[in-house]
Amino acid sequence: MNRAPTREELTSRLRTVWPAPIPIGVSRLPRRPGARTEEYLVLPTMSRPVFLIPADRTGAAVALVRSDDGQRAPALARALEAAHRRGLLRRMPGVARVAVPGTEGLVAIVRRLVPEADAVVVRLGRRRHGRAVVLQALDAEGRSIAFAKCARGSGIDGLAAERDRLHELADRPVPGITPPPVLGWAVEDDAAVLCIGALARSTAPASEGVPVAAMHALATRRGTNPPTPFAETPLVRRLADQAAALAELTPDARWIVEELRRLVATRGTEPVAKASWHGDWVPWNMARDGVDILLWDWEHYEDDVLPGFDHLHYLAQTRRLRDGTDAAAENAWLADARRVLESDWDLTREQAEVTIAAYLVAVNVRFVADRVDDPAGPTDRQGWARPLVERLAGALS
Repeated sequence: MNRAPTREELTSRLRTVWPAPIPIGVSRLPRRPGARTEEYLVLPTMSRPVFLIPADRTGAAVALVRSDDGQRAPALARALEAAHRRGLLRRMPGVARVAVPGTEGLVAIVRRLVPEADAVVVRLGRRRHGRAVVLQALDAEGRSIAFAKCARGSGIDGLAAERDRLHELADRPVPGITPPPVLGWAVEDDAAVLCIGALARSTAPASEGVPVAAMHALATRRGTNPPTPFAETPLVRRLADQAAALAELTPDARWIVEELRRLVATRGTEPVAKASWHGDWVPWNMARDGVDILLWDWEHYEDDVLPGFDHLHYLAQTRRLRDGTDAAAENAWLADARRVLESDWDLTREQAEVTIAAYLVAVNVRFVADRVDDPAGPTDRQGWARPLVERLAGALS
């Protein structure tokens, strides 16, 4: 049975936002009148903290939850809206409350970078790549006006790279793609905050289909290049280095090293082109504005991958969400992947097989890296993992 976290455990999680020695008070009682602190409600529960909502801005914050998470958590959104409408949200029994100084921590940095913010919601997440939270700045009506990605320690370099990437995309736009603008950047007390403008937070309708033209535009943003033997590509060298480094930290990466070697040994002479990819292009990271694609979350962007990676990822993630992660779902994805790589990306069957195998190695390297940064998370990836990689490798041998 899962037990609810103690106050000390919740306080420890909040130290990413308000580091020591900033005082953090966790209570189930409202703050005392006149207290010189800001109060947040921990929702939906203390045992599953997702949002910290400013207690004096519940209307705006609930509007955010309703619009931003209503598609993925409609029951939570409706319950919060009803509680707020009846004036019960702030007085709900058992709701954990966090009291912190209003002039310190990451929230204070966001307020300085986005002075027009009426409220700032803290969205807790699992620890990965040095980042544990995203802060969201709202206007008085609860509309998102900015997101703040926050990182500490080793995660700062990755966040700075995303900042530089967004600046580059603003200077050299990709036709048909609109990334979020950079609104501000700050590094204070071993913490970095990247504030970016809020794009439309609506999922692209499924009926619109995969935005293949925009994916092509991004894939070729560095220009076209003559094919290179797969074994000689920067992608293989990068994946080999990453997998080897991870294998020294965890046995979960050792199989990836061997499977990459086997892929290179069997298909290393296959000529492939180089491309760029967003790295997490999925329906919930995008919206449509006419013919243009609004696209956020660029933290996984890379050059020197293979054409079609974004398309494969889009199909894999939507298939996982819709059909699950069993072998039947994987087989359906494989059929779709082979079809689109040949028809939409003009690859030969041999090039398509190498591209699929290389994509699977790349996403499994990412998964293992996440587990190293978050040892409390699941250690076995469900679907699109070792069994499928080994099955394809056997077929390619």
